[in-house]
Amino acid sequence: MKLELETLTLKHFKSYGKSTTIELARSPGLHFVCGDNHLDPQLGSNGAGKSTLWDALCWCLYGRTAANLRNPDLRPWSGKKGTKVALQLRLDRQVYNIERTISPNSLQLDGKTVGQQTIDRLLCMSFDTFTNTVLLGQARPLFFDLTPRGKMELFRDVLELERWEARSKMALAATLEYAGKMQQVDKEANILQGRLTETDSVLQKLKEKSEAWLAERQSRVKVNQSEIDDLKVRLEKNQARRDELDLALDGDGHLFLWLFRSIIIVVIIIIIIIIIIIIIIIIIIIIIIIIIIIIIIIITVIFGV
Repeated sequence: MKLELETLTLKHFKSYGKSTTIELARSPGLHFVCGDNHLDPQLGSNGAGKSTLWDALCWCLYGRTAANLRNPDLRPWSGKKGTKVALQLRLDRQVYNIERTISPNSLQLDGKTVGQQTIDRLLCMSFDTFTNTVLLGQARPLFFDLTPRGKMELFRDVLELERWEARSKMALAATLEYAGKMQQVDKEANILQGRLTETDSVLQKLKEKSEAWLAERQSRVKVNQSEIDDLKVRLEKNQARRDELDLALDGDGHLFLWLFRSIIIVVIIIIIIIIIIIIIIIIIIIIIIIIIIIIIIIITVIFGV
């Protein structure tokens, strides 16, 4: 964060009466502030209001001076009311205007009434941090004048160690939470992997059974085809036999014998057709049963997952 102080306006603040604006936006370096005491020239620049500038700056930001003087101690020397200090500053290229007044007491940020916490969050530093790093007030102990405990407390405030410790605890809690979630995810992944392996095993068994059934079906088809071929051969032989008998018979008995043989042949053909139909029906039933078993297994696996 880059903090730049641009202008400071004082009105009825301690030794300052009328509205006075001080340009603070200068080039980096060491700047010398001087003044003349017109009320008592013998004092030179003493009492000219140099320190009052920094008191006004600190009071505008935190409601108290570096010496911890608050509103009742900041009455203007002229006795007039309407004390006001306005500060224009720049934070990371963003311009802000802060104004604090007495009678009435108010604190505004860019024209909106706010509380002190809003200014503290904007500056990202407390009063102690500001008065020990940015502004070193008169008659205040310097860093090396502090006790060891005071130095540690100052380091804690400046470095915001409590904030970092809180963030560290939050990060640890978040890490543990995510670690627990990762363990749960790994556990669920292992369960799903086991189910997937089981499903693959079931599918492999179904594939093997399907291949075995197809092989058996092909074998049965070959057997049935062989039986059909045999029946055809027998039928041809019977037909030839019938023809021979037809030639051997004559007269009235020829017609009767022909009818009798025809009936026998028709019966045989009908029996053969019935046998073939029964075989085909049995094959179809077997196929339907196997398909139903496969569907039931697949449904069980899917809904089981």
